[in-house]
Amino acid sequence: MAQPKKTPCMQYCMYYLSRFPKTTHELRIKLLEKWYPEAEIDQAIDFLTAKDYINDAKFIEAYVQSDIIRKWKVAYLVKQKLRGKWLDMDLIESIFNQFTDEIHEATKSAISKHIDKLKARGLEGFDIIQKLMAKGFSLDLIKKVIRERQEEK
Repeated sequence: MAQPKKTPCMQYCMYYLSRFPKTTHELRIKLLEKWYPEAEIDQAIDFLTAKDYINDAKFIEAYVQSDIIRKWKVAYLVKQKLRGKWLDMDLIESIFNQFTDEIHEATKSAISKHIDKLKARGLEGFDIIQKLMAKGFSLDLIKKVIRERQEEK
């Protein structure tokens, strides 16, 4: 694809994407808010997609790796946040399925870390389970992690 003219729309796209990664939908909304003509918006988005400057699949992958695997956030809450960014649900599910093992391990580590913090604060038993469930962790996984920790002792 040929380089489009350096329109104000394209210049703004490059500036906007250089600051933070965005989804195609988020970029389109931002450009519409700036009152750029739809033909220029379509041309800019087509060019940026062809050059892989915007890629919803890579955006989801990076989000999963950042929020779930590194920051230990709850997977279904991250899914909800991605849905709120108007991403294709099938694409979200597909990428989550690619990271199933990593997500499971990260979630178990997050639960274990939270258990240690809660025990340090003097909480025990049901109080810990209740706090973890309030954070969004599933009861089955909480019980599994607790059992594994007890078996290690």
